Amino acid sequence: MIKINSLTETGAKSSFIKEFIDFPKRLYKNEDNWVPWFDIDMKQILKKKHPFFLHSKGEFFLAEKDGMTVGRICVVSNIRYQEQHNRNCTHFFFLDAVEDTEVFKTLLKAAGDWGKGQGQEVLDGPLLFGGTCGSGILIEGYDQPAPMTMMPYNFPYYREILENLGFNKYFDTKGADISKIKLEIPDRIESLAEKVIERGRFKVVRFQNKRDIAKEVDKIASLYNKILGDHPEDYPLLYHELAKTVRSRDFIEAEVVQIAESTEMMLKDIKNLGIRINKIHRIYTIKANLLT
Repeated sequence: MIKINSLTETGAKSSFIKEFIDFPKRLYKNEDNWVPWFDIDMKQILKKKHPFFLHSKGEFFLAEKDGMTVGRICVVSNIRYQEQHNRNCTHFFFLDAVEDTEVFKTLLKAAGDWGKGQGQEVLDGPLLFGGTCGSGILIEGYDQPAPMTMMPYNFPYYREILENLGFNKYFDTKGADISKIKLEIPDRIESLAEKVIERGRFKVVRFQNKRDIAKEVDKIASLYNKILGDHPEDYPLLYHELAKTVRSRDFIEAEVVQIAESTEMMLKDIKNLGIRINKIHRIYTIKANLLT
């Protein structure tokens, strides 16, 4: 029998928080392409001190079988996403479980039931903080490293189990990598870019450190929300959410520049440059009342 424990029911005990963080580390201990979130960030989320919880609610569940943890899941009611997309939905995230259909079913039903309790009819996911943290179930590119930090990784059986449970495609996100050695910008595009910069209406801003970026948070937030706020993965971020993203990122120079979540227009441009798509993540959806 599978037992479900929630963060709220346990009184947000430190033992629950620790197990929620540690379980996937055991599950993926032999998988090089899985990268854990930082424990300090996970603790902030589980204690609901992340700025996301200034506008929305969430719950966390652990599945237990024969005295052992066999899965975990997070579910949130993202008010700003619902308003932006006019969608009566909750989102699941941090779905990790052993290869057992009943474990997945039990966890997802718990998430769906929590959503119904909030008045939401649809369960979508994996989705959490929009494009700032990556989304979806990996369905292609299991042998490739993640194009961005926190982008989800999962075993191939996740897709089969979710689809067998009745989940359908909501949308896909794609990742690509660019080798600086192989990348050749067409002369026409390079010439056009130089002329645009020469006219002085646009300039490329270069940042030396996080302090420089922090100075531009307001501009970045406005641009991010204007360009990506209506993308199916995203929602208009609060200033505090974007500021946290800026503060939490470190930047290093790399031999390979990687592009993460992309809109269809961006993908068209990427393909025109001969860049290879190397990962596909799928966001799924289901009517919550179908999870029985």
